[in-house]
Amino acid sequence: MSFKTTFTVNNKLTVNTTNHVLVFLKPIKASTNYQYFAWQDLNPAKDGSQQFIYEIDLGVQITDAASGNPPGPTSPIYPINPGQLFAATNPNNQGPILTTTDINQGTIASSQVGVLNRCSTPTTSLTIAWTNKGQPVVVVGAAPNDIVNYGKTVTLEFEPTLYFMAADPTLVGTNFTLQDFSMMTPYQLTAGTSAVTIDWTRSSNGLGADLFIAA
Repeated sequence: MSFKTTFTVNNKLTVNTTNHVLVFLKPIKASTNYQYFAWQDLNPAKDGSQQFIYEIDLGVQITDAASGNPPGPTSPIYPINPGQLFAATNPNNQGPILTTTDINQGTIASSQVGVLNRCSTPTTSLTIAWTNKGQPVVVVGAAPNDIVNYGKTVTLEFEPTLYFMAADPTLVGTNFTLQDFSMMTPYQLTAGTSAVTIDWTRSSNGLGADLFIAA
């Protein structure tokens, strides 16, 4: 079991707002083609607070991207631990599945998780959705030029950083790309930290930029 950190986000705005606080996780060496979900969607009232627990509890789901839009057959979400590498196959020429037997023989680092595309006959181009604590985080292979072809291994390791953003209205689905992180406030987590308090503020009587400050 990985270490848990409890985050408390305090709404210190001096004005009321319909904005939510969205929290994102970002993979190390992320591609600009990746598409992101808001991992946490918080809505603390003025002078109120809301908590969430951060820990690494990964899952993975694969979809046949070659089927176009709407997407093709999709697998269940499978739990996966750092150091594990799963193979995607399509037995009987049907939709892709993941074998949950670890096939890592030094192919990926112990801090990474990975999926190897072994789908063939016909060749299947995958999209890979990574989740954390059951919530979607990032999708690989969805962009037209981000092809997870046969024989490719896709790995994941999250930065020890959480990214905070205020948005109105709440955005649902993979509405974000890497470029959006320029709008966000990063918080780098120190290993072993059990609790973090984040104050959400704005200057200029609520007209300034959204700031997320570790209290």
